[in-house]
Amino acid sequence: MEKRVLRRLHTRIVGMGSICGGIPSPMAEVFLRSLPPPAELDPAKYRRFEREEALRSRLPPSSTAPEPFYDIVHGAAGHKHVALITREGNLITFGDNRYGQTAAPVEEQAPSCCDEPTYDRQRPAVARRVTQEVSAAPLYIDLDGAFARGETRVVCGSNYTIVYQPGGRRAIAFGNNHVGQLGIGHKNPVSAVRGFAEWNLAAEWWGGNSSVIHTVTCGFNHAVLQLSSGALLSFGATRGGELGIGTTVSSREPTPLP
Repeated sequence: MEKRVLRRLHTRIVGMGSICGGIPSPMAEVFLRSLPPPAELDPAKYRRFEREEALRSRLPPSSTAPEPFYDIVHGAAGHKHVALITREGNLITFGDNRYGQTAAPVEEQAPSCCDEPTYDRQRPAVARRVTQEVSAAPLYIDLDGAFARGETRVVCGSNYTIVYQPGGRRAIAFGNNHVGQLGIGHKNPVSAVRGFAEWNLAAEWWGGNSSVIHTVTCGFNHAVLQLSSGALLSFGATRGGELGIGTTVSSREPTPLP
């Protein structure tokens, strides 16, 4: 019997299923196979199970993800963080947020038993507070319909994230920006406290009214933008000449390659 059918069978008839429908362990399967056949254990439930399995096999695959799961259409990973795009055009992020690259709010943790107190000769001992910068729990970020229509893509560099729409000009960026890798015209970091920074829709580097984004690709601390016209632009770190713009001075906004 196929494993996923066996899992549904022993979960619903025998009542010894694994947690949340997960794959049963080899020992659990051996135990289940040692039990009386389900048809003898509860004939009525077994007949219903057979009917439902027959119906399930005839149904077309569903394109809608069951709750509480999200339908992920695109994703990217940075050095220590991950960003995902849902079908509705919203974000799910998790991982290191030291530079705001997951857009998670910074929370103060209560001191634990292992925190070392800091002492001051003039004041009583005060327990050190630790800032929570890494989260393994996914954070759902509602982008309020900004990317609800059309294709949406996300790319990540080492400690920054860019969300954009191919075929349009909309792009938002957040995270570390010490060498201009967000492409927003300055070098200030962008975190959840400041919100998201959006690319200038009317900037000269677009090269005309008809040019739109084709793709964006991120390196460690630099990125390359390809426009629909075929033009290539780069921004961010270029200490080793990685931007290809003829200088080792970092660029704060997309700069056309010569």
